[in-house]
Amino acid sequence: MKYENNLDQNEFYFEGFKTFKVSKLTDQINSFLFNCNSIDIKSDDDWIERYEKTFDLKLEKILANSIFINFILENKIFEKLEELTGFQYHIGDIVVRKTFSKKSYMPWHRDTYFYKKNAVGRTPPLIKLIYYPSFDSEKRIQLKIKRGSHLFFLKNKFIDKLINLIKPVKNIFASNNQVLLFNSALYHSVMPPSEKGEFRVIFNFCSVNQLNQFKNSKKISSALHH
Repeated sequence: MKYENNLDQNEFYFEGFKTFKVSKLTDQINSFLFNCNSIDIKSDDDWIERYEKTFDLKLEKILANSIFINFILENKIFEKLEELTGFQYHIGDIVVRKTFSKKSYMPWHRDTYFYKKNAVGRTPPLIKLIYYPSFDSEKRIQLKIKRGSHLFFLKNKFIDKLINLIKPVKNIFASNNQVLLFNSALYHSVMPPSEKGEFRVIFNFCSVNQLNQFKNSKKISSALHH
């Protein structure tokens, strides 16, 4: 029986990531984030310091504004995910984050890995979609990733890191019309922000059987179907 490979599906499977254009609601998200700059995020009660000098907006504040859910629906992200992976995914978590850290708050790592007989992180790995807004003309790298590293790993953490560090790097830049979708077992590193700090909006996608691992997944599901 003859068949034709879906080239985008091939690329996502073997490379572990895909960038693609989005055209709807980025202006509204940017406006929301820009307005957040009018408050002192570092001391505001609606923002929680998740990592050093890196703050996440409380989920209830995210869901109180429909733009984040509508961003997924109107840009047909669920359909895109199924097209690329062959599977149906669900939103486990939504993160609106701003980092002021002068160093990477998450240097080279995988979200899911297996070292010394111990599995760390969720299995199967989550699929992450990240929107990195740009508020100026400076072209800044937001994330570095290692192509295909999700398909090859070693149980010795030091050797695994060493081998991956010599592989070519793919740089991901901020963009107001593009998102990054990637397998979270991919080797990746967050880059330090500009002096003013930088935002990112993160959607964590999981299988239906993993939804119970996210304490707020029911709230997100309710917002999706409201």
